[in-house]
Amino acid sequence: MQTNYTPEEIEKLWGNIDKEVSITFYNGSRCWEWIAGYFDTGYGSIWAANKNRGAHRVSYELAFGEIQDGLFVLHRCDNRRCCNPAHLFLGTNKDNMEDRNKKGRMAYGERHGSRLHPDRMVRGEDHPQCKLSDEQIAEIRQRYASGKETQRDLAKMFGVGQSQIQRILKYESRA
Repeated sequence: MQTNYTPEEIEKLWGNIDKEVSITFYNGSRCWEWIAGYFDTGYGSIWAANKNRGAHRVSYELAFGEIQDGLFVLHRCDNRRCCNPAHLFLGTNKDNMEDRNKKGRMAYGERHGSRLHPDRMVRGEDHPQCKLSDEQIAEIRQRYASGKETQRDLAKMFGVGQSQIQRILKYESRA
């Protein structure tokens, strides 16, 4: 993607990078920390060329030229706030995943977010896609236990699929 930045945008980028504050180094050189706004992902955010862009991507483009469509700007230093062009390199999504795995940044097992922060997991009737309340689930279980209604009947009555009723009855799902 060819991007032309105005002198003001270039000045804004370099003006929001602190080359001395970081305690992170890669290969003997210090990270250049982005000190302005961030995306939710932790990467620096800058408005440039009529679009909100990753600060590290803009830094890469200014140092090395255009970034081909579909390529990522990866960090050798693993510091999302770093804009030091010497720490940045291009790669595909596959390269990004391999880099993540090689550096042990993949969250699985006990390191997965759902295990580290179970309080952040939205469950039951608080989940935005939940169709049934806790009371309705209790009613489904009670009605089915009475033997008078089939799973198919309950599915029609409560507006969900029969397989969902089956999961509720097996206590595999709340709805």
